Amino acid sequence: MQNEPESTTPKSVKSASEWFNSYTILGIAFVLALLIILIIFKSNNDDLAAKISTTAGTQQQAQTNGQQPSMDMMKEIQGLKDRWNSKPEDYGLTVQLGNAYFDIGRFEKAVTFYRHADQIKEEQPDILIDLGVAYFNLTKTDSALYFVDKALKVDPDHKFGLYNAGIIYYNLNQPEQALKLWKRLVEKHAGSREANAAKEFIKQIQSEQNKS
Repeated sequence: MQNEPESTTPKSVKSASEWFNSYTILGIAFVLALLIILIIFKSNNDDLAAKISTTAGTQQQAQTNGQQPSMDMMKEIQGLKDRWNSKPEDYGLTVQLGNAYFDIGRFEKAVTFYRHADQIKEEQPDILIDLGVAYFNLTKTDSALYFVDKALKVDPDHKFGLYNAGIIYYNLNQPEQALKLWKRLVEKHAGSREANAAKEFIKQIQSEQNKS
């Protein structure tokens, strides 16, 4: 596996002031934050509703407020771990554990199992995107971008890859790159929930660029 980027800020990041004034940034950031909370998706489940996750801030706030996973969830995870311990190279079990930890907001643990899954079976776009989203929830945007971009090299039209890469680039103050990805998403996956969200992002950013 290739090494992850070491820097925390890409050299090509543009100052937000090149595009928006401070009040506009706050307004768009608020709108995007709400939408991100609703539709940051992982990739390896079939049910669309099951792909909804929350941002790092939401998850971390829940954890600091003392909310804990239910006993049933922890028993399910322990059962998966017991099975996995006897078959640590089982790709399906490894992914299941990653998903289970992701679902309870234990993103560091999720990353551990997703990365192991990537070692078992390399170049799987869904797992690479899951890694990217988990890192994004940990606010490690460089690592998030690395894995989502890697997924798009394998599958350039991957719906969740295009959506999430756009989110990450936007958060790195690179709206032009985000626009490029979201426009491709709209073109390749017209009518999807992700494409519809991307259309709203595009309209917001282009509207502000036209005013500047």
